[in-house]
Amino acid sequence: MTKFRPCIDLHNGQVKQIVGGSLKDKEPSELKTNFVSAEPPSYYAKLYRQNHLEGAHVIKLGPNNDEAAKEALEGWPDGLQVGGGMTPENAKAWIDAGASKVIVTSYLFPNACFDQSRLEALCEVVGKDRLVIDVSCRRQGDKWMVAMDRWQKITDMEVNKASLDLLARYCSEFLVHAADVEGLCQGIDEDLVRCLGEWTTIPTTYAGGGRSIQDLERVQQLSQGRVDLTIGSALDLFGGGVSFHDCILWNKVIVRFTTTEEFGIASVKLELLLSTILFLSREGFRSALLRGSRTETEAQDKEAKFTQQQGPVILDASSPQGKSQIITNLAYVPMALGALTTLAASTYYISNIHNTSDESYIPYYKHSIICFSLAAYLELLTEPLWIIANNRLWYSARVWAEGCAVALRCLTTFGLTLYGSMAFHGHSPFGVLSFAIGQLVYAISFAAAFILFYYGRIRSGDIQYRLLIPNMVMMTDDHGQKQARYLDPRLLNLSLTMTKQSLLKHLLTEGDKLLISMLSTNSDQGVYALASNYGTLRGSLVARILFAPIEETSRILFAKMLANVPDITNIDAAQPLNAEQQASLRQVAFILSTLIKFHILLGLFFVGLGSNYTSTLIDTLVGSRWSQAGSVLATYCLFVPFMGINGITEAFLQAVASESELSALSIYMIFFSVGFAMAAIFFMWAFRLGAVGLVLANCFNMFCRITYSWLFIQRYFTRKLVVSGNVQIHSFVRLRDCLPQKTLIVCFAAAWMISRLSEVLIGWQTWSQKGKHVGVGFVLGLMLLAVTFLKERSFYSDLQRIVKGKTD
Repeated sequence: MTKFRPCIDLHNGQVKQIVGGSLKDKEPSELKTNFVSAEPPSYYAKLYRQNHLEGAHVIKLGPNNDEAAKEALEGWPDGLQVGGGMTPENAKAWIDAGASKVIVTSYLFPNACFDQSRLEALCEVVGKDRLVIDVSCRRQGDKWMVAMDRWQKITDMEVNKASLDLLARYCSEFLVHAADVEGLCQGIDEDLVRCLGEWTTIPTTYAGGGRSIQDLERVQQLSQGRVDLTIGSALDLFGGGVSFHDCILWNKVIVRFTTTEEFGIASVKLELLLSTILFLSREGFRSALLRGSRTETEAQDKEAKFTQQQGPVILDASSPQGKSQIITNLAYVPMALGALTTLAASTYYISNIHNTSDESYIPYYKHSIICFSLAAYLELLTEPLWIIANNRLWYSARVWAEGCAVALRCLTTFGLTLYGSMAFHGHSPFGVLSFAIGQLVYAISFAAAFILFYYGRIRSGDIQYRLLIPNMVMMTDDHGQKQARYLDPRLLNLSLTMTKQSLLKHLLTEGDKLLISMLSTNSDQGVYALASNYGTLRGSLVARILFAPIEETSRILFAKMLANVPDITNIDAAQPLNAEQQASLRQVAFILSTLIKFHILLGLFFVGLGSNYTSTLIDTLVGSRWSQAGSVLATYCLFVPFMGINGITEAFLQAVASESELSALSIYMIFFSVGFAMAAIFFMWAFRLGAVGLVLANCFNMFCRITYSWLFIQRYFTRKLVVSGNVQIHSFVRLRDCLPQKTLIVCFAAAWMISRLSEVLIGWQTWSQKGKHVGVGFVLGLMLLAVTFLKERSFYSDLQRIVKGKTD
């Protein structure tokens, strides 16, 4: 969708609006000036920042403008693009001075002839994502030629699809000044705008002749939303008649109601706050408790008798009710631990607001921090109910609670964002706050759903109320002495061990957010967050809807199925496994290898087909302003199989590993954390891949963790193999049994090439192109499904057996 993009034109150190065609070095007296501002450049920079007008450009028209340009950058660090006299020697200095991107034209045309080696050199210095090429031009007959040196010299490059495609390989945006109409306020060059809409494949801004708010609508129609418009001399800020606030309102209507900066703060900074509180408070206890005692049946719940009706209730630790009560008691510990983590994390965030350069530009930021913190603690208050439900395999409680909570969160966030955009002229004050209130509604709804679920269970007699609250349990210590306690020391130590490990796991899981929050702007964080939410990282749609339930259910299932299989530390002294234990091993090995193959096949669909439709998806859902997220989301498709396989293999490890093995894993996690950070810096800086580099670093991190878990799985089954003497157990976890057939891999590779050609040749910019491109993908998808079914019939049968619980 077409957006309004502002500008700051500098001439002799002042903000001016001039007639572009009157700029002549040899005849300076012919310069025609429309407006000379009494305000400094920083005034306009701060004004644009306050109204979230991203993509504004600062153009230095001639010498003596460097200080003025730096003053503008100080008003909005990392928010403005700077052009004028850019070369490989000074471009990096402008980036370091606070320019979000640098704009170049004249340097690329020595003696008015295009020099591709110069473009490559400049791209090497600043990176493609930081480079904008100004293809400002003058009409020559029925074509447009690039003009340089403040539009005074005509070069040898014609502006057409071929030249723009060539330049697009080295830059992230185009800026096109129509020099013949620049500053005249007599209307845009409609032919040029129409052609740009057909030719460009990256974000493009047109400037020249804009004179009314209707020009935004006209550019929208002519370019089909592919080109943005800069209005300069006609803007009331510069003495014209076009309302600046009307332009802001236009942007608010067409940018899908939120900005990249707001989305970055909500989805990176505040989501990191939420996940840190929850992960450190409960993850270790969840892992330990869900591998606890066997599931207590509802019949045992109903038959539970409490002999003491007055005073504290004491259960026998050896009874089914006592074993269940041990888990229930410990499930309340995250509530107490969460109070400390919530207080510490929220205090740190609030205390550091004054150190954030965006402090005065984020309405209700402190309130948003408080809302996210409260939401996190409300989730922790329901942790005992969550643990009890999952330990009894009452998965319907979680599905119902999360389904209702997610729906209400989406409605709340969207409703507040839409209301703010429609009720306030200019920027909505509810940008970040709407996400925070939505998260708080999620937590309240989640807790209410669980309470209603248990209320129904208690009324129907499926469980007694007293089994949901802490009760003392008579336990036997290491010396054979019986003592009534609330907490089992062994299970508590295991929980604390896994909590320590969860700290390292959190650094790995959220390491991308930590790095991008420290190394990039809020706007860049927004693009990354959008891609990750539509993509495959933790917290994304795929992870929440599909992968997380599979991982958590598998972890519970593995722990309970192998609870009767003894841990073997000394093979020579170990007793042979009985028939029931061997059957459990075979079932778990069968489930494990089938689920790994499922994730590999699913990953092939994402990589082979989905990666070439990410730009279409982003452009359709949120508009062209988020186009940078398309390439990041495409790379995320590669991450799908890594994430899925890691979830399953680590679920097995956490379900069966001993305390010493978990401690060893914690040490390795430190090395994985260091490796991830080094890989991220390497990809982001050495190869200048930005957010794409973070995704590749995540792939490397997952590969290391999968390798460790796979080696653990091999050792685990090998120990059982030696004791049982059953070779079949080991055969279920061979790598070749988890891989699809070679013919199928070739088919997916061919599908990727065809869909890639469709994206390049057909395109996705217009609705007609989108329809044709998606049609190609639909046909390819049907063909891949058919081939997969024919070549992997046995796998489909195995998957059905697992779903139906027939794994014998």
